[in-house]
Amino acid sequence: PFHESPLHGETCTPLCLEDGRVVMVYRRTDEKGLWAHLCEFERDRWIPIEDVPLWGTEKASYSSDSKNTFEHLAALKFGYPQIVRLSDGDHFVVFWCVEDCVSNIRWIRFRLNRGGK
Repeated sequence: PFHESPLHGETCTPLCLEDGRVVMVYRRTDEKGLWAHLCEFERDRWIPIEDVPLWGTEKASYSSDSKNTFEHLAALKFGYPQIVRLSDGDHFVVFWCVEDCVSNIRWIRFRLNRGGK
């Protein structure tokens, strides 16, 4: 059976860590920006550990005036994040965005600590 998640977003990319925790990078819809969500699972229970903004919290993710999905999509300025673990233990995230009318591919590199980010 499927289960609800506590995430309010889209284009989520999960990565299972060696210790069993899961880090997910996704585009939030309840707040601005690209976020990392760290969690763990106990059977069917999703246990959030930490949520960290990675990029774009000062940028508009959706127009607040949008009345339908097509208007929301027209206002979309970033998305499709992908995450991998590098050989040195860092995590590498890549995503597309439009800044000042220019399409870009941006990347972020970060390391998770045992307790979180």
